Amino acid sequence: MAFYLGSGYEGGHGCVTFGEKYVTDLSVDTFTTGVPANNAISSHQWVTENDCS
Repeated sequence: MAFYLGSGYEGGHGCVTFGEKYVTDLSVDTFTTGVPANNAISSHQWVTENDCS
């Protein structure tokens, strides 16, 4: 699954792989733009692992 900083799948993104199943703490994660991901996710969508880079 890809999660995005902006609504409509825009801005930086981050990914949760199938093997991770869930995320318990986003305080150490950042979007690809370098913005902290904690409490900043505006949209998400299911994508293949190859599309999540």
